[in-house]
Parts: sequence; structure tokens; C-alpha cells
Amino acid sequence: MYRQAPSVQCSPDIVALNVGGHFYTTTRSTLTKYDSRLSAMFGHSQSGYNVTSVDILRDERGRYFIDRDGMVFRHVLNFLRLGELVLPEGFKELCLLEKEATFYQIRDLIRAVRTKMDKYPLDDDDDHYGYDYGYD
Repeated sequence: MYRQAPSVQCSPDIVALNVGGHFYTTTRSTLTKYDSRLSAMFGHSQSGYNVTSVDILRDERGRYFIDRDGMVFRHVLNFLRLGELVLPEGFKELCLLEKEATFYQIRDLIRAVRTKMDKYPLDDDDDHYGYDYGYD
């Protein structure tokens, strides 16, 4: 005799993202922790962004699609989770991370990136937009 598998229901608090072809799963509370473009997209916002969930595209699997740098979004998401900027040793894409933080309007992340940029000035020969995925 066969049993029907119990249906699995997705919690509305779990959010599946496709950011530039990279897939992430997180919680709505993580995405809305700071007043930002993400909090406007996935919850509430005090900054008055005009973005609603209607404006968010979805991919073929139903994940929310954001047309931004998916590799760098890892660091944005970790900042939202941890409340601090933790980067791997040899990370070379601070300029790109600053642009992403500015796009998402996460003020604390923008400040943290700029502090790191001031602490570790860039050499003229550094490739900040290279295809080395930001590591030595």
C-alpha cells in the first residue's frame, strides 16, 4: 500500500532569490533587517521607496529575480545576517561591493565598505572589476 507524501508548504518567511544567476535562500526578516531597497521589496520601508512585490520579477522556478551581481550579493547577504562586514582574505572588489551596497541603499554596509577602503587603499594596478571573482 502506498502512502501519499505529506505536502510541503513553503513558509512565507523563507525567500528564494536569483541574483544575477546565483541562488540564495534566506528569511524575510534578514532582508528587512535594515531600512533599504530590500526591505522595501520584501517588507516595510521607512525611506519611501516606491518598490512593491508586484514590481519584482520571478524566474521560471518562482525565485525572486534581481538583476545584480550575484557573486557580490553573498557579501551583502552575510552583512544583513551578521550585522558586520566580514570579507575573505585577499578580497579585491571593494569598489564593486560599494556600488552594490549603494544600489541596495544599506547605509551601514556603505559605511563599513568605505571604512575598509580607507583602511586598505587600492594599488593602481589592482583589478577591481576583474573576473577573478574577487580573490587572490
